Amino acid sequence: MKKFIAMLAFAMVAYTATAQVVVHDYVYISTIGASIYIASTVDDERVIVPSKEERKEITAMQNAAMKVVQEYEANGWVLFSFDSYQRDTETTARIIWIMRKPKQ
Repeated sequence: MKKFIAMLAFAMVAYTATAQVVVHDYVYISTIGASIYIASTVDDERVIVPSKEERKEITAMQNAAMKVVQEYEANGWVLFSFDSYQRDTETTARIIWIMRKPKQ
């Protein structure tokens, strides 16, 4: 029994010593009206206003936002959360991407 308790204690200490907490940086990308809003734990906030052609149709606006998401993916960011909602039929849908990558 003493050997079992000693081995269990050793296993717990070994597991605790090897466990690592991973801290992430996050980026929030959202379509707000005719703009794309970007906030991050790494960079300053910024707003991208797509061209008039991209703002004419909702799908073109969404494509402009998806290009921003792809740029972040190319830089090692991973999609962590996605949401889309619309208050009523008169307003455009708000789309939100939250991405993360391990803190460097």
